[in-house]
Amino acid sequence: MPLPSGTIYLPTRYTSEDLAQQASYQTQIDDYNQQYDQYKTALDAYNAAVKKYNEGPQTSPFTEVEPTAPAEPGFTQDDIDRFNAAAQQRAVNNRNMMTTALNVVRNPDAYNFGGFGFAEGGNPVVEGVGGLFPPEEVARMEKIGAAELQPDGSMPGVDTLRFATAEEVDMGAYNYQKDLEDKLQYHIKERDRVNPFEFTGPKVARKIFHQDQIEEVQKLIEDFRGQRGAAVSNYRDYIAAGGRPLIVNTDREPYFKSFPSDLLNFRATNP
Repeated sequence: MPLPSGTIYLPTRYTSEDLAQQASYQTQIDDYNQQYDQYKTALDAYNAAVKKYNEGPQTSPFTEVEPTAPAEPGFTQDDIDRFNAAAQQRAVNNRNMMTTALNVVRNPDAYNFGGFGFAEGGNPVVEGVGGLFPPEEVARMEKIGAAELQPDGSMPGVDTLRFATAEEVDMGAYNYQKDLEDKLQYHIKERDRVNPFEFTGPKVARKIFHQDQIEEVQKLIEDFRGQRGAAVSNYRDYIAAGGRPLIVNTDREPYFKSFPSDLLNFRATNP
């Protein structure tokens, strides 16, 4: 998607450490979901065996062993939300630093730097920025300065980020909504595992916990459906009016769990 005329944006870029932590969270969630699916299959088979035994003559002991549910990952949704908020702030800081770097490369005199030489092969070399940024960031600036910002927000040779299309905004919102719906189904299954005629003990507390989670996730889904519709409906006109584009990583599926308020409210403020 082309930039609004006369506007330069740099996408927010997560640090490699934050990307690794996000991947770790996702791997643990995927592993748990796979184990839970296997457990649910085994539990259904066990319950079928119990039913068959109870309906039979029961001339021998029942020897089937109830499967054990997999341990949940050692983090909560709150942990993920707090991490994502901090990672987003680091990404914003990173974008601001890269914007400064790009401006320094393009207009060094405005920053009282002596200018930029060129090493063999034509790559720009920063001569006066070493005292302002650590060495690894100076190297990053050189790489950014050598890259050409494309109309779609990508910077070839720097990373795999670019501006999202309206279709990718919809797909990214769908992917998050599906995760919420899967989470809802998980809590429904766990709640329904508890005997409805059991009124005391830890299993009842577990049932109450899962029922509370069901109501919370249902509310999240309901609210997010409205946000998804507004974001997708507004996105093209919002960008055309100079709004900041959303970002996708072309190495992975788009994923959006929230949207800027000015995008969601664009129709209301631009009738």
